[in-house]
Amino acid sequence: MQPESPSGCTTLSLLPVPVRGVVVNIYLKQLLNTPSKTARIVLVDDHPEVLRQTRELLEPQFEVVQTLANGSQVEAAVARTRPDLLLLDITLPLVNGIEIATRLVRAGIAPRIVFLTVHEDVDYARAAMAAGAHGYVVKSRLASDLIPALHAALLGQKFVSPVPALSQAGGDLPGPSP
Repeated sequence: MQPESPSGCTTLSLLPVPVRGVVVNIYLKQLLNTPSKTARIVLVDDHPEVLRQTRELLEPQFEVVQTLANGSQVEAAVARTRPDLLLLDITLPLVNGIEIATRLVRAGIAPRIVFLTVHEDVDYARAAMAAGAHGYVVKSRLASDLIPALHAALLGQKFVSPVPALSQAGGDLPGPSP
């Protein structure tokens, strides 16, 4: 018998379902400690159109608490808003995304970090993961990879977009879970 929710509905807890190669927990909200909480996310990209498009893609499932166009304000925004996720570009004005991730991890205030970047380059991907990222999504695969990468990050799993340039790393980089 399944537990009953306060509304009287029967709920299934922690039922994994494969979605585009990533095991996603249907009830990710349970991982966020409260049944009614939606994952909170800060978006950082220096291109207004990318911010707009990404926000539209995310808002049905995530609460976008702030968007930023450069790296100088990210640390303060993360400290202030305490997001569950940080979606971060690598190439940013003032401070690059990998440096930001490194600083947040070092300060002990890093949320789960997923990079969204144009760089289909194994060296960038390795640097991002070494800086503490849970995901590396290339912008050419935004529509297909971003949501699974964010779900994987919330589950503590790693995700790297399955593009040929990144696949050449052999076993050096994590891929989507089969």
